[in-house]
Amino acid sequence: MELPSEIEAFLPPATGCRSFTDRSIKIRREQAMGDSNFPLPPPTFEFLVFSLKTQAEMQLGLFGFSEEDKTGPDLAAARHAIDLLAMIAEKTRGNLSVEEQRLIENSLTELRFRFIQVSESPKAASGEAAAASPNPSE
Repeated sequence: MELPSEIEAFLPPATGCRSFTDRSIKIRREQAMGDSNFPLPPPTFEFLVFSLKTQAEMQLGLFGFSEEDKTGPDLAAARHAIDLLAMIAEKTRGNLSVEEQRLIENSLTELRFRFIQVSESPKAASGEAAAASPNPSE
């Protein structure tokens, strides 16, 4: 049975298996390099934490790539990313090194603080008030 190339690319190389050709190895290497020919980082716990932290920060509107792209914070999506990180912290409790435990706890503390800051900011409050008021001049 042949697997689609998308699935086969994520499988480890099978030693001594004739169906795993040089072409599929080349495809796997190209996919691992990404579109920019820049190698992807190794899948580590630290990278997972930083990925979720960055995702939450982006949803909080802390990263502005351009003024045109700035749409404001998405608090529900930010809360979801923070909750995912909290779930990972809970499920891995007791199985992390001291450095990993500090990383995830510090990341959660910072994100929760920033979430409160953004949700209580005058910009967010004025947006909620404008949505509640039918007349913008009031």
